[in-house]
Amino acid sequence: QEWLISTRYNRAVAGAETGNLKSLKEIPCYREGSIRANFGYAHYCDLFVGFDCVDSNACATSTQTIKCKQGTPNKSEEIKSKYICTPDLFDYVYSCSARLKGGRYDLGNGPPTSKDGSIFLGRGFIQLTGKYNYKELSKAWNEDSENANNKKYFHIQTKDGGHIDELVTDLDVAIKASMYFWRLKGCNTYADKDDTAGVTNKIKGNRDKDEVKNRGNIKDKALNVLKFK
Repeated sequence: QEWLISTRYNRAVAGAETGNLKSLKEIPCYREGSIRANFGYAHYCDLFVGFDCVDSNACATSTQTIKCKQGTPNKSEEIKSKYICTPDLFDYVYSCSARLKGGRYDLGNGPPTSKDGSIFLGRGFIQLTGKYNYKELSKAWNEDSENANNKKYFHIQTKDGGHIDELVTDLDVAIKASMYFWRLKGCNTYADKDDTAGVTNKIKGNRDKDEVKNRGNIKDKALNVLKFK
């Protein structure tokens, strides 16, 4: 029963993160509407026409975000063309200079010039994002004695001898990796209580009502497939 509860929630997260299992890698081309829907917040001020970061290569601290010279956008401004369907979007929004919540949500990436954002964008069934999370997954995988002869280094690119692309190209690895990350985040604590909002917050970092509703609907579909009541 515990396994089934975890499975239906893991399926809900995977379904929501991958667009109903359509892609194991974050869409590389975000158009203006998608950028607004996913990143259209004032603290991402550099996204908007007429606003420029004071220092885009500085990192936010635990108490202060990197602000724009022109102040705070009202979010109705156009999105800069350099961020539409380009890696620059990820290099900025996933960078240390654009940390969410004033630095309290740290992905472990460097500034935009490091290109960490576009390297460590969403992959796998839970759309693992950020260098920190990739390193944590590698650690969890390699500390398991079951993988003594099958070490993986997801935080290292394939061209450098790593296994980052296996989160997309190898379904067995991707599924197993999602389970390790699920455990790392302590998701079962919330899944066992049927707390969809809690699971969403652990994976997504927020309790957005639409996100919670979407994941709840996918969870219910998984529940029906598993025939578990």
